[in-house]
Amino acid sequence: MKYIWQTATAVLIVLLFASVQTCKSNRHVANNNALAFTDSINYYKNTLGTITATTSTLQLDNKQLQYLLINKDNDLKKLTGEFSKIRSLVKYEMVTLIDSVPIAYKDTVSCIFKRSGAITNNWYTLNWQSNQRGIKIDSLHFENTVTLISGFKRKWFLGEEILVTDISNSNPYLKTVNITSAEITIRQSWFKKWFVWFILGSASGFLLTR
Repeated sequence: MKYIWQTATAVLIVLLFASVQTCKSNRHVANNNALAFTDSINYYKNTLGTITATTSTLQLDNKQLQYLLINKDNDLKKLTGEFSKIRSLVKYEMVTLIDSVPIAYKDTVSCIFKRSGAITNNWYTLNWQSNQRGIKIDSLHFENTVTLISGFKRKWFLGEEILVTDISNSNPYLKTVNITSAEITIRQSWFKKWFVWFILGSASGFLLTR
């Protein structure tokens, strides 16, 4: 009976240590998520000399992802419904603004005239001016919402799961023409697996009884 209690105590100590480590990890994730919820978009010049937009990333399990993001967005709900499992999700808004596009005629039109106007619809807006020398387009403005989802899809209910990346544009005039997608496979460290801690606890208990 004495040896049994010693073994049980050793196992409990090891499990307690593992629980403390898990709590620390969960607290770290919670702090990062709190920062991500309040973080705003920032811009910086990258090593290529172009501008990069950056923000903090939420770390969520599947239930949290559904509750905090997907269930609150009908478009996301429809797009993610095509997946059997979601690995990552990014949704962002972009604006394209071109101040001026002058188009000069090679030959001047003989008559003198001047026309101007504006075009506004759901997908783009622009102002235009035309005269005998050419056409000028200014304030050309496009808006687009991009949804990027990586996860597993099945061709049929019991079919093989295939890891894919979907990129969807809300603006029908914008098209994604090339995608390079890769995911780093992170294997769980051996010391984080529950059966390793169980074996260590059993071994410790056995040694204590010697």
